[in-house]
Amino acid sequence: MPVKILITDDHPLIREGLRYTLGGERSLDIVGEAENGLEAVNFVRNCDVDVVLLDISMPVLNGVDACKIIKQEKPWVKIIALTVHNEDECLFDMIEAGASAYLLKDTSHDILIQAIWDTVRGGAFIPPNFATKVLAELSRLSRSVKTTGGFLGLTRREIEILGLLVQGCTNQEIATRLFICEQTVKNHLTRIFAKLNVPNRTQAALYAKKYRLLDI
Repeated sequence: MPVKILITDDHPLIREGLRYTLGGERSLDIVGEAENGLEAVNFVRNCDVDVVLLDISMPVLNGVDACKIIKQEKPWVKIIALTVHNEDECLFDMIEAGASAYLLKDTSHDILIQAIWDTVRGGAFIPPNFATKVLAELSRLSRSVKTTGGFLGLTRREIEILGLLVQGCTNQEIATRLFICEQTVKNHLTRIFAKLNVPNRTQAALYAKKYRLLDI
C-alpha cells in the first residue's frame, strides 16, 4: 500500500514543487493539499492520511498548533515539518508538538524521501545540523531538571514565559519579546497556572521563586 501524504503550505508554488518532487515515487500517494493548518486538521479528520508535510508559518492556524491537534486526535499520523526557519525555537516547538522530522524547504529529494520512510517505520529524522542542537538542548534540560527537581511538565516555551513573568513583564511585553501574539501568551499562562496549580500570575511567580524552577 502506498504511503498516503497530505501536503500543507500556504504557498501554491511550494505545494506544486512538493507534488513534482514526490510524484515520481510509486510508493507514495499524494492524497490532498491544504493551504493552512486548519485545512490540514480537517482533512486528516475526514480522510485516511499517513504522513502530513506541514509548513510552520501559515495563516488561520500555524503548523505548531495544527501538529498538536493532529497528534492528539490521530497520534499514528506522522508529521514532517517543512520550513524556511533555521531557528532553534521553531525546531523545539515542533518537536514538543509531536513532529517526527524537521526539514528545511531546500532539502534535497533524497533526504525528503528518507525522512518520510524513517517516520513511517516509526523512527524520527533530524538532519545533522539540527541533531547537534537537539542533543545540546537535551543536555541543558537534563542539567536543569537535576537543579530544579523537574519542570512539572512545563514546555520550553512555558518556561521562557514563566521567566519573563517573574521579571514582572506584562502579557504585551512578553508577546513583544518572544515575537508572538498576546492571545498566545494568555493561552500559555492558562496552561502554566494549571500545571503549577496556582490561580494567577502572582502565585505563579511566587511558586517559581519558592521552588527555584528557573535556577538553571
